[in-house]
Amino acid sequence: MTKSTIFLLVVLCFIGGIGFASFFNFSFIYWLIPSLFFLIIVLIWQPKITFLVSLCFLSFFLGIWRYNLAQNNLVTNSIKSYLNEYIEFEGEISAPPDIRQDKILLILDKIKIGQKLISGKILVFAPLYPKYQYGDIIKVRGELKEPENFDSFDYQGYLSRLGIQSICFNPEIEKTGINQGKPIYKAIFTLRDKSREKILKFLNEPQASFLLALLLGLKKEFPQEVEEWFSKTGTSHLNAISGLNISILVYLTNSFLVNVLAISRRKTIWLVIPIIAVFIILVGAPASAIRAAIMGLIFLYGEYLGRPSYGLNALILTAAIMLLFNPFLLGFDIGFQLSFLAMAGISFFAKPFDYFFRFVPQTNFLPLRDLLSITLSAQIFTLPLTLYYFKIFPWIAPLTNILVVPIIPLTMIFGFIFLFFSFIPFLGSIFVWLAWLPLTYILLVVKILAKLPVLNLTFPSLILIPIYIFLIFLAYLWKDKKYQNLPE
Repeated sequence: MTKSTIFLLVVLCFIGGIGFASFFNFSFIYWLIPSLFFLIIVLIWQPKITFLVSLCFLSFFLGIWRYNLAQNNLVTNSIKSYLNEYIEFEGEISAPPDIRQDKILLILDKIKIGQKLISGKILVFAPLYPKYQYGDIIKVRGELKEPENFDSFDYQGYLSRLGIQSICFNPEIEKTGINQGKPIYKAIFTLRDKSREKILKFLNEPQASFLLALLLGLKKEFPQEVEEWFSKTGTSHLNAISGLNISILVYLTNSFLVNVLAISRRKTIWLVIPIIAVFIILVGAPASAIRAAIMGLIFLYGEYLGRPSYGLNALILTAAIMLLFNPFLLGFDIGFQLSFLAMAGISFFAKPFDYFFRFVPQTNFLPLRDLLSITLSAQIFTLPLTLYYFKIFPWIAPLTNILVVPIIPLTMIFGFIFLFFSFIPFLGSIFVWLAWLPLTYILLVVKILAKLPVLNLTFPSLILIPIYIFLIFLAYLWKDKKYQNLPE
C-alpha cells in the first residue's frame, strides 16, 4: 500500500467521523471505549496492520471530536441563552444586506450585550429603509427567536452551519457606526453592487436576473416563474453559483493567461489564485464554489509540480479541508452534498462518457465533448439525492443540459465583456447584445422544455445507500483500459 493510499484512507476516516457525528447524536466518549476494545482485538488478530488500523481509528475519532468541538462552541457563551427575550444588542453587519421585495436581511456578528461579547450570529429582518451596508455597526432592540424548520427543510440546521443561532423580526434599529468591515471585502462588495446596477440598467428581465445569478450569485433576483422553469428541467444549478461556474472561470482564466498572454503554466497559478479568491468573495462564498475553487487550484498546483492530480483524490482532500473549518457542511448544507456527489460522478463516469461521445467535436476554445460528459456524469450521481430532497424527477434534465451547458462558457465570457464595457459610456449598449443572445437562447430552451410534464416521486431515504453502492460498483466495472488514453 502506497503512502498516498494510506493518506487518502486516513482522510476518508476523518470525513467518516464527521459524518457519523453529524447523523448520529452520540457522545464522543460512548464510542471511544468499545472502539478501543475492538481495536485491541484487531491488533492481536492482525498485528501486521497495527499502524494502519490505529491511524484510521485515530483519524475517525478526530473527526467526531472536531464536530463535537464545533457544536460545543455554539453553546458556550451563546446568543441562544437570550432566546425569547426582548433585549438590546449591538453588532456588525458581516455580509452584504440581502435585499428582498419588502424587507432586508442583515447578518450581525461580533454581538455585544452591554459590554459583554456574545458568540454566534443573528439574522435580523429589517425594513427596506434606511439603507445599510457591509461593515455598518447597528444597535438593535427586539425579541430573539429560534429559527423554525418549514416544508421539510432544515432551516435551523442551514442557518447553524452559517453560525446563525437566532433571528429577530422587525426590531428597532439605530446605526451607530459605518465602514467597520475589512477594506478589501468592502471594495469587492461595492464592485458587486455597481455591477448589479449596470446589469439591471442595460438588460431586461428575465435575462438580467439570469446574468446576475450566473456572474454574481444573486439568485434572489429571479422571477418565480423562471425559477420554476429551471427546477422542472433539472437545470437549477445554472441559475446559482456552482462548481460549473468556478470550473469554467478557472479554465478560461488559465487558458487566457497561457494561450493569449503567453505566460508559462507554472506562473499562471499565482495569477489565478487572487482572481478566483476575489470571485468567491464576490458571489458570497457558497460551499460549491469553495469546493470547485480548491479543487481547481489543486489541479493547477499539480501541473505546477509536474504531477497532475487525480480527480477523486483531490475531491477527498478538498472535502476534508472544508470540513476541518466547518464540520456542519456535511450534514446541513445541501449545496455541499450535491456539489461533492457531482464531482464524484465526474471522477467515476467522465472517462466512459468521453469514450461514448467521442464523435462530439472537441476544441481548446469550446470543449463540447468534455462539457457533455461532465454534465451527464454529475447528473447521474446527484439525481438520487435530488429526488430525496425535492421529490421531483426531471427526466428531461439530460436533454436540457446537453442543449444549454455548452453555451454557458460563451455566456460567461460575453457577460464579463459586457460588464467590463458597461462602465464606459455608450459602449455598454453596444456590447450588451453579446450577452443578450446566449442568455435568451438558454432561457428559451428551458422555457419550452419546462412545459413538458414532470414526474413527482416519493423517494425513501434508506434506498439512497444501495443506489450509490450500485453506482460505485458500475463505475468499477466501467474502469477499463480503453478509457484511460482517450484523444484530447
